[in-house]
Formats: sequence, C-alpha cells, structure tokens
Amino acid sequence: MPGRRATAAIVVGLMAMVAGCGRAPSPPAPAPAAGPTGSASTAVSATEPGVVVTVRAGGIEIQRSLPAASFTLDEAQSLDPRLPPGPFEAELLVTFDRGEVRDAYIGAEIRGGGLIVFRDEQMLRSSYAEAESKLVMTLEPVILGRPRETLKFVFVAEGPWPVQFRAMWRPLEATVAHELPSYGLGLVEGGNAGGLAQAIDRQCASCHRSDRAAVQRMLEPASAPNLSLIGQRTHPAWIRSWLTDPAAVDPTARMPRLFHGDEGDPGTIEDLTHFLSSMGGPFEAHEENPDAETVQAGRRLFHEVGCVPCHGPLETPAELFGGAAPADAPAPGRLYRSLAVLRGKTSIPALTRFLQDPLATHPDGRMPSLLLSHEEAEAIATYLDGRFATDEPIADNAFALDDERIERGRAAFERLRCGSCHQAGLETMGAGRGDDAPALESLAGAGNGCLASAPQPGVPAFGFVDVELARLAASLDGLAGWRGDSVPHDELALSFQRFNCAACHVYHSASGPEPAIVPYLKQASGMDLGPEGRLPPPLSHAGAHLTPGWLGDVLTAAGRARPYLATRMPQFGEANVGHLPALLAAAAGARPASGDAAAIDAGAAAAGEALIGGRGFNCTMCHALGDRPSMMYPGLDLLAMPHRLRYEWFARWVIDPTQVRPTTKMPAFFVGGRSGLRAHFDGLADKQALAMWEYLRRASEQAGDGSGGRSGDRSGG
Repeated sequence: MPGRRATAAIVVGLMAMVAGCGRAPSPPAPAPAAGPTGSASTAVSATEPGVVVTVRAGGIEIQRSLPAASFTLDEAQSLDPRLPPGPFEAELLVTFDRGEVRDAYIGAEIRGGGLIVFRDEQMLRSSYAEAESKLVMTLEPVILGRPRETLKFVFVAEGPWPVQFRAMWRPLEATVAHELPSYGLGLVEGGNAGGLAQAIDRQCASCHRSDRAAVQRMLEPASAPNLSLIGQRTHPAWIRSWLTDPAAVDPTARMPRLFHGDEGDPGTIEDLTHFLSSMGGPFEAHEENPDAETVQAGRRLFHEVGCVPCHGPLETPAELFGGAAPADAPAPGRLYRSLAVLRGKTSIPALTRFLQDPLATHPDGRMPSLLLSHEEAEAIATYLDGRFATDEPIADNAFALDDERIERGRAAFERLRCGSCHQAGLETMGAGRGDDAPALESLAGAGNGCLASAPQPGVPAFGFVDVELARLAASLDGLAGWRGDSVPHDELALSFQRFNCAACHVYHSASGPEPAIVPYLKQASGMDLGPEGRLPPPLSHAGAHLTPGWLGDVLTAAGRARPYLATRMPQFGEANVGHLPALLAAAAGARPASGDAAAIDAGAAAAGEALIGGRGFNCTMCHALGDRPSMMYPGLDLLAMPHRLRYEWFARWVIDPTQVRPTTKMPAFFVGGRSGLRAHFDGLADKQALAMWEYLRRASEQAGDGSGGRSGDRSGG
C-alpha cells in the first residue's frame, strides 16, 4: 500500500481536480512502502478467491476478510469493531476467478473518498468522489491473462458521510458495469462473528450484561421460548426429561443443563415440572385417529414448503417424488434443529396452533412462520405426530398437579433466573436479570463458571466442546478492544447465522442449500424454469439490487415475487429482522438513496410501452403485467418491478442478462449497446431501458401502490 503521505497527496490532488478549474495534472506515483501489508510496487501473489482488507483508522491497523469488495458506512459505523468510526484508509486485496473473461474495464463505485486501483506494480486508475456516488473505471480494458487475478484497491475515506465503495468491472463483451466477482469467505467465517454467534445462541448477555450499550444491543436477542402456556401444549413427562438433560432430548438444544453432577436435583426438577405444567395446563391430550389423506398431505407439505432446509428430510426423494434416488437420503450437514425434540412432547391440536403462529411461542424468530393455513398446519402436525410417536402414553393419568410443588417450583424458577431468558407471563419472572452476574467482558480468559470445560454443580452446563470454548473465549477477549459501535458486515453475519439464511440462500460463496436438500426445493407449478424456478434467489448483492422497501416487505410483510417456488419465505418477525434491509444495503455498497431513475417525459414512457409490447421485445410472453398473466413462462410481474428493483439493477438485467446470470432463460436483446428495434432511440440500450422503466413506473402508480400484489401470496420468495 502506498504510504500515508503519498495517499494523502493523491487525495488532495484529486480534491483539487474536483474543486478547481481546468484539468489537474496526473497524480504522483505512489511511493514504495515496506511492511507486512505489502506495497503498491510489489506484485501481489494470487491467493484463494476473496477479499482481504487492511484498514487504518484512529492510529489502529487491522486486517480482516470480507465476503465481497463492497461497503457503505455512515458516520457512526466502521469496517471492524476494533476501529473507531470516522476517516480511514482501506487497502483491499481482491482475488477472483475471471472465468471466460479475457479483457475488462476495472474500477469501483465510490463516494466520500479517493480511490487508486493497482494490478501488480501498475497503477490503473485514480479518482475522487465527494458527496455523490461516482463510477470510476479504467480508460482502457485490462488484459486478464491469469485464470485467477488479484487486484488492489486503495480507498481513503475522508467524508462527507456516508462513504461508499463497490468494486466493479465491465467485461469487454458487456454493455454496462457489474460487481466484480470477488466471492470469498462467507460472512461468519470472514468476520468477528464466529464466537459472538455462540454468545447470542446461548444468550450469554441475558445474564452477563455488557458494560457497553452497543455490545449489549448486538448480543442480546429476543427471549427464549415463551413459557406462559407451556402446561397446555407440553406433556409433563417431556418437561421432566428436558429439565433433566436437554441435550439427551434434542442434540441441537441451546438450553443448558441446569442440574448435573453425581446426583443432580430430582426434587427441584419435579417441583419445576409441576410449576411449568400448571402454566396454561392441564396438558391437552388427543385421541383421534388421523386419516391417511391428512397424513399424506402433511408429508408432502413438510418436504416442500420450507421445513427441510432447517430440520432435515424425514423421507427420501425417491419415497416422495419417485425416481432412482438412493434408499437413504444423506443427512444435511448443517442441521439447525432436530425434530427428535417432538417425541412425546405435544399433541396435534397444540402443534397445529404452534405451526400457525410460532412467533407467539418463540419470539426470537428461531422458528419462523411459513404462513400456513389451519388445514396445512394441521396436516403437518398430524404427519409429525405419527413420525415421532412414542410408546409412552401421551396422557399421564398418574400425574396430578401438587400445589406445594407448584409453589416450590415457582421459587426455583426465580432462584435459577429462568426469567433471564424466558418470558413466563408473570411480572416477577424477569426482574433483576443479570444484575449481580459478572459483566460479559469479565468472562474473557476466565475458563471457569459457564466457560469451564466441566462446570461445577449449580452452574449451567452448555456442553461446549474445546473448539467452541476457544472461539467463544477469543471473541469475549476481543470485546475489550472494541472501538466502534456499529459494524454492518458483522451485524449481518450474526443475523444470517441466527436465522440460518444460508440454508436456502447463497450469499457470495457462503453455503446455500446442501446438496442433500436441493431435491426437496421444488417448483410449485407452471412451465419448467430450471434452477431459477426451484431455488430461492441468491442474496449476494441483494442490498444493491432490491429497494429497501421491497426487502422490508419480503422480510416482514409476506412480500412475494416468485409464485412458482414451492418453498416459502419464512417470516421471522419485524422485531427480529426489520433491520436487515439497511444491513444488506450497507454490505453491498449500495447508494443510501433508492437509486431510482429520474422521471422522463410521457413520450418516452409511450415508447417504453411499445418496447415491452408484442411488437417490441414481447416481454409479456414470459412476464405478467399486473393482472394480465404471462402467455408462456410465469416470470416476475413487470408492474411490481419499480417497487422491487433499483433502476440500476433493472437496466443491468435488461441490457446484460447473461452477464448477470449465465444460466438465465432471459434472452439478450442488446448487442454492443444496441437492440434491433431502431425506431425507438436508435436502439440505444440505456435510453430504451430507461423508457421501459418510466412506462412501468407510471403504469404501476396508476394500478395502485406498485407492489405487484405482494400480499396474500404464500408461495415463492
């Protein structure tokens, strides 16, 4: 990286070019710099694909990975919690596979700072952007001779805020610029989120509160399951087994073992069983014999609507769909929650109510709503009840509530601080949570209490293995070095891990559906659309492609654009995911504004209507137009696009669809920046795309709110 003075001189020169008159002289060549971070005059050897960023701010230098070469930061945010917000210098080493591209223009979209782009020893481009976003590209295409290329981007952020950086390229055969395919580590693997995700998962901050409000805010999720009506929905024998050893009931349990050691405490366990069973009880048993048709419907729904990515399949693809699949389907590698927990736990009526509104019981959103109707929920509940039937009688006639045990159980519930994690519908249950427990930061390096390899009796035993203890301890130890209050990449990583987003969605190179899961992701109906018709959409640059309003609709208001997907987008609750649109935009390096194109005249909109129609590109052959269905493929609704998409992404997709997604069924209408429809704007791609957008924007406003019927459709994503 060039020295600070050289970089500052470049930025000053670029600022002068912006502010002054006439043409500024070329920036000075950067001076060589020694040190472990390398220099502009030293060729960077190719490494694994990804982004390694070295950042200097407030006299501190850190190095970390990012999932892509992009970010947007406001005045209170930083690229790493170890850095204070404010001005910074970032050197990004971006290694990527060029694929079939041999020549490309290279650059970045920037705002609030200066940019220098290097390849090996050569400075390719430098520029500066102040208050408005600016796309800076090399003046000539760069020859990409190696299968795997490494570029260096130096970005000096001086403000005004927010600042923006997004690495871009334009392959020679492309018409518009696209994000540089710099997909490296996933969010969790590349950030500081590994151990912090464990701290959230085990709700460490519920008892051990952080001294810093920002840390507490990040690590304190919504509460564990609501116990207010647990006695109504849960068998007393199951409650007893769960309190004795949660991991024995469910290997993926997050609940610690509170009673352990040689003897445990069977008396207190029994007291708590009576107390919990009294809350909403008695247990609601059932004796009906479900019909085979209901069981079969539940079997199909469970494996199609979206249960399988988190819970794993209960039937093989061959059993469900026919074909020559192996007798036993491989188990998914990232099982999020075992369904063995259901064995002997509940009843069909109680499970039906839970599946219709899981957030009422699980307010933290770990079990989201799949927008099931009563009939669908009942069918799945019936199927699961049969799959996890137990020889133990579901109604324990020998169990009778004991008032004395109930009161002792209530006292034990308070003494053991169960209300620190659980809502219980009683005012006293959550009182004093964490007031006298050691602060979160004080746990670093302690190796005792909950973090001991073998916790003492009376201390919660989470069953951490050594690698988990080491990761958690390292993250807690790092809290002392936090200087920033908001790091969008890390906050997004924690949310992705908490809600298991990568079980369905690709995010850069992070996961996506397991191979064992893919056969269960089906197209609901219509003509075969290939993978696009079966797989949930990638989220790699979603924050730069989709509007914040639409992302919010999808996450919190059951917004749907793909009715042909059988897998449904879960609803995790606004309190849990309402912040994600802003984080997705920040991680994608999106402009803070919506990015919509400016309105143009009605004549251009009329041209856009002609271009979309049957004598133009005939878009309605594959796409619905509001209430008018498509004539062939069930493509996305055109009238919904102004609400869903940022204009930049719409234009890029229309003009260069195969550059965006090589396997797409969307045809390419433009070659060399022109279409064959020369009657409108001489076929110029940018003008025709803008005209189509203006027509859709106006037609969408006339049709209503422009959402394209986003509510009430439970399918798709």
